[in-house]
Amino acid sequence: MSLRRGVGRVAALLKNVMHAPGRIGVIFETAKSAQERAVLQVQSMRRLSEDQARAELFSHGAAAKDGRLPPLAGLDARPTADHPEQTRTGETQTPDRQAVAGAVNSASHGGSSALLRVLHAPANVGNQPWTLSRNERALGLKSDLVVHWTAPSFRYPADKVLGAPGGASEAEIYARMEAGLRAPLDYDVLHFYFGRTLFSWDDFATPSPYPYLDLKVAKTLGRRVFFTLQGCDVRLAHLSNARNAVTMCREGACRFFGNCIDSLDARRQAFIDEALPLADKVFYLNPELGHYVHGAEFLPYSNVEISDFEVIPPKVEGTITIVHAPSDGAIKGTPAILAALETLKDRYDFELLLVEGLPHEEAMRLYQSADIVIDQILAGWYGGFAVEVMAMGKPVLCYMREEDFCNVPAAMIAELPIRDIRPAHLAEDIAAVLDRRAEWPDWSLAARRFVERWHDPAMIAKAMVASYVEPKKPFELVAAEQGR
Repeated sequence: MSLRRGVGRVAALLKNVMHAPGRIGVIFETAKSAQERAVLQVQSMRRLSEDQARAELFSHGAAAKDGRLPPLAGLDARPTADHPEQTRTGETQTPDRQAVAGAVNSASHGGSSALLRVLHAPANVGNQPWTLSRNERALGLKSDLVVHWTAPSFRYPADKVLGAPGGASEAEIYARMEAGLRAPLDYDVLHFYFGRTLFSWDDFATPSPYPYLDLKVAKTLGRRVFFTLQGCDVRLAHLSNARNAVTMCREGACRFFGNCIDSLDARRQAFIDEALPLADKVFYLNPELGHYVHGAEFLPYSNVEISDFEVIPPKVEGTITIVHAPSDGAIKGTPAILAALETLKDRYDFELLLVEGLPHEEAMRLYQSADIVIDQILAGWYGGFAVEVMAMGKPVLCYMREEDFCNVPAAMIAELPIRDIRPAHLAEDIAAVLDRRAEWPDWSLAARRFVERWHDPAMIAKAMVASYVEPKKPFELVAAEQGR
């Protein structure tokens, strides 16, 4: 089955369902379980003829510029009379919304919350969605992670993987479209990552002709929609270059900078303008992104189960082991880091352990040998890797852009244990850390305390579930922690 045929079948089904007055309500009221809803949907897809699918696809102009097509009729994401959207206290609730609220209230009192169904999709970047979904399950929710594909170099887990990167086989194309169509039927909350949904992707030569179609269907059906933004999904390269003295968005750093200026920034801006306003709540992990997405909220990483990590303090004598683990050296500032360390090798007794291209579990074993860790020097904030090693009690060095601190809770900034290293003074700042070796055990304890306070996935999951029910309220991370 070609990409066009696959899209055509999905489009025909959606038009068939959405244009039939009351049919959506009948489907939801008669489908008593997720399995029954899936059976109904698959049966509907199989009733479509190829002629119907082809006619539907071409009626929407498959050759539209930049891969975008007009919204399908009935999918304008506005609340309908049959499915009013609850956005503020006191507004009408659908039966689904009442069930969600009851489920979360039950969960907060130790009861069953099986009725609240949450889907995390379609990417696992940094293991954030996996760890969060496991902790949502611990609260009694049905929480799943479904991804388009997994990166071979990291092998992060998922409940379901729909195919391989760039895999355009009949089965893989159909899997993506079926998952995108089923998601609004099978889940109450859709939590999307890295600027994508199940109906949008960037690993096919042909972009999705119906990007964010599942998002629009979900909103039409009154589902909750969340986005967690992680970096280059919304970082506008031309603005980052203009506003920041230090950034990876410049010539000679990120190899995609030219592409960003030529085309990718326009796509990101369209995503910000067209897709994000449909979400009930938007989070960002890097505080710089708060300058580009107004109304979004900062979310700390919840990518590791902290209790799984043994604290291994740094050595206070002998050869120092410095670990640096760039997923992309140009973006992390690796050439400048290596150059700075080269100037220090005659003054200090250290070895550099450069960890690249290894499966995640193997890399984690190497991190345990670190005395200090250098994260990155261009992004202006630390990454999920830093959270992993701080959970091990490792002092972390990283460039921290103070101009972005306004987008982070002040209490979190006050407790930051990370040693700031300035790109223009790398050798000097690294040397200052090496000179204070006697303090490293205290820094180790501070690093572990910091991730326990600000990156505990159980705490973040509890606050997240509260947001699923009342997304208009601010994300109360500190209050959730105090109530543990």
